[in-house]
Amino acid sequence: MRYFLFFILLFSFGIIGAQVQKRIVLIGDAGEINETQKALIQHAASQVVEKNTLVLYLGDNIYPDGMPLTDVKGINEAKGILESQYVPMLKKGAQVYFLPGNHDWNYKKRDGLERVRAQADFILAQQDTNLHFLPAKGCPDPVAIEVSTNSVLLLYDSEWFLYPFRKQNGDCLCKTETQVFERLDELLYVYRDKLIVLASHHPMYSYGAHGGHFTWRDHIFPLTNLRRNLYVPLPLVGSLYPLLRNTVFLNAEDKPHPRYSSLVDNINKLAANHPNLIYIAGHDHGLQYIKKDKMTQIVSGGASKTAAIANGKGLQFKYSLGGYAVLDVMQDGTSHILFYAYKDDAVDLAYEDHIPFIQIVKSNHNEAGHVYDNRNYLLDFDQNVVNLLYVNKHF
Repeated sequence: MRYFLFFILLFSFGIIGAQVQKRIVLIGDAGEINETQKALIQHAASQVVEKNTLVLYLGDNIYPDGMPLTDVKGINEAKGILESQYVPMLKKGAQVYFLPGNHDWNYKKRDGLERVRAQADFILAQQDTNLHFLPAKGCPDPVAIEVSTNSVLLLYDSEWFLYPFRKQNGDCLCKTETQVFERLDELLYVYRDKLIVLASHHPMYSYGAHGGHFTWRDHIFPLTNLRRNLYVPLPLVGSLYPLLRNTVFLNAEDKPHPRYSSLVDNINKLAANHPNLIYIAGHDHGLQYIKKDKMTQIVSGGASKTAAIANGKGLQFKYSLGGYAVLDVMQDGTSHILFYAYKDDAVDLAYEDHIPFIQIVKSNHNEAGHVYDNRNYLLDFDQNVVNLLYVNKHF
């Protein structure tokens, strides 16, 4: 009987494994080397299926200020932080993609464009076809990566919309916010019959501090936001801080700020007509799984930092300490999300869910009657531009 059960389990495992067409490992805010980061990256590397896994780092790849420009010691330290993230994954046979975050842009200073370009240049200088930094050159340009026959990964730089200093450069295909939204809309239309994984550093919804939400711990023990174990009761001061942060001292990195809110409104409008879209982000530290306003969203921002997460509408799962997520894309277009949490020096599966897929009948005509024929839909771009927008086909 024992052997019979063994073979049943083995057979079932083989069926489940065969259904996974592509594995996408989602790691956010991993830009500080500490015990949490090392444990999570080691565990995430063990989840890599050779030549069938894409690892996506969701921004804030180098804390606190991105890639230094002149400080040799700082540059070497920053390179070491990046290497700690991509080397274990490359050794396992994964493809690795880095997205930029606000800290990579050194968002409080005027040298942000130079710093994010320096980080991209370092990744490019490794000359590894399995290692990428996208969008490239400090540009916001949406990029499509066809990760399987039935799924696509769309990347764009959300910090480009929020960064308050100089960010224009001649290397970008999209020069304005309107152009970015237009290109993203076009890509969403082209891949409307597939599972669309849309990723940026900033989430559309979040019940962390960046989303404008605070917990009782924030009100009673506000210093724990600076240091996890600093439980000094300051109830009045603690309640004043969230109020001022959401009203008087608005930060573009928080959703209550008009620039962030505008970005969310525009993305939500574009995503509304795509039922098979999953939004992926980091930014708020910890793990969140949200189903709200017809959007499924995964926040994976707990690779090296932690923060409190409040409860809210549509929140299916949250974890305030370290963790990462895995999205398995199945052969039938459905997907399976797994959240791994770090606690007491161990990483364990904390939550999982199956995400259904709605079949879309694809027409060659849009509502205005224009014909879209795969890559030829970008009628105003030359072929070099089109090739840049489409990075990869079924690696």
